[in-house]
This record gives sequence, structure tokens and C-alpha cells, in this order.
Amino acid sequence: MLALNLATMLDATFLLLGYFLVTAATDRLERRLDASLAGEGAAVAPADLEPVVIEVGGEPGRPWYRVGERAVAERASLLALLRQLDPRSQVRVLASSGPSVEAVTTAIQIARDAGFTEVAYDPGS
Repeated sequence: MLALNLATMLDATFLLLGYFLVTAATDRLERRLDASLAGEGAAVAPADLEPVVIEVGGEPGRPWYRVGERAVAERASLLALLRQLDPRSQVRVLASSGPSVEAVTTAIQIARDAGFTEVAYDPGS
């Protein structure tokens, strides 16, 4: 007759029980994860967007602002230019030693007025 060891069967039972308890707990955590996949028509996460860089230059009283290849000298032009971009992007304001503090703070405020929420200042070199 075949004799089964009861201790071995209990070990195997408790191991299976533990396995199912652990996998059931992770299943609940996975349900809370965002299921959106990047594909056609999928929204782009803000972290995936390249930051918008506003360079501030010029001299006190005559500042200029550059976004990419476009340079403007007026506040209204900079606001119109920034409103064409995705406001979920980060904005970095770069300044050299030439422009005044007013010109730099104006660029920061215009970026906020255009709807950008993440605006950072980088004093440059």
C-alpha cells in the first residue's frame, strides 16, 4: 500500500495558499494602474513633451525673447507665440547677464499667462 507523508502534503498546501494570496494582492494593485497605452490617438503625457525654452537677451530697456527659431521683442508677440504651444509642457526661462530682471520676470509671467503651470528660471552662465 502507498503511504503518503502528511507533513509534505501540508507544506505543499500552504505553499499554494501563500502563492494565491500574494497573486491576489498584486491583482488589486494592478487594477488601480492607468491602462492607457501609447498608440494611435493616445494622449501624450506631459513628461513626454519637450520643454519650451524661452531665451531672454538684449540690454536693459530693450529686451528680446526667443522661443526656438523665433525671436520677438514685444510682450504681446511672446504671448501669442506661447499660446500656439501645448500648455502641458514645461517652460524654462534662460537668461544671460544682459537683460534686466524685469525682462526675465516678464517672460515668466507671460508663460504663466499663456497657461503653462510648470515654469522654471535658469540664470545661465
